Amino acid sequence: MPDAALQRVPDEEPAELVEALAPADQREAAMPPTANGATVPGEPQYLLQIQVSKSSRTHRAEFSAGSFGHAWVALYKKEPGRKAHCTTYGFFPAESMNAAGALRTVPGVVKTDYDQPSNATAKLDPIGLTEGQAQKVRAYARVNRDYNLATYNCTSFARGLYKAATGLDAPGMRLPLLENPNLLQDSIKQFNQDQKVARKGPLIKAADDSDSETESEPDEIWENHRKAPVPADAPAAAPALLPQGPRFELE
Repeated sequence: MPDAALQRVPDEEPAELVEALAPADQREAAMPPTANGATVPGEPQYLLQIQVSKSSRTHRAEFSAGSFGHAWVALYKKEPGRKAHCTTYGFFPAESMNAAGALRTVPGVVKTDYDQPSNATAKLDPIGLTEGQAQKVRAYARVNRDYNLATYNCTSFARGLYKAATGLDAPGMRLPLLENPNLLQDSIKQFNQDQKVARKGPLIKAADDSDSETESEPDEIWENHRKAPVPADAPAAAPALLPQGPRFELE
């Protein structure tokens, strides 16, 4: 009987090895940042943007009569091979209010996809989020809060959600009282100008539901944008899989 010999069993190269041997520019393409700055192929990307609809200047009679405008937050999600999808979160009083009771406190309600980006008169330069930070957006929106025009209104909500997700303050005076979309829009435009983007803010392309499966065109905003800082205690990404060596069998 011949001595047993080690022979290589033919097999396809492991997917991890094929990927590791690909050119660096191909491996890094479409890899969004994870919590610790690494990239993972196939993960969705997120952009967060405060949006404002200003209906009247502060010194005009319409503003004094209650035409304050509105502010909300838009969360954009982009998955490989799909156009970006936008979800908006806006804060409103849960019951009707008149001029006589404008400053009373009432239950508040978060309306999802009620506000439309096309109605915005100014948009903050967007900031990129990790998956964990995007989850903070949704968690903040689920909390029940009271609405008060002077102490916690739509602008307060938008600023609070932005801070909860990014750890950063949105542009503005950060007043404890009387925050309003007019002041927020002025601050957004100044911030955008300092960032060297359009004063009214960048447009982020998003598909409607009927077109959500269509592969998107290249969009520079997804390649070049600000990134929210990641806390030092954020969980590290899983280590990359190393190529496995060839398998052998005994005859």
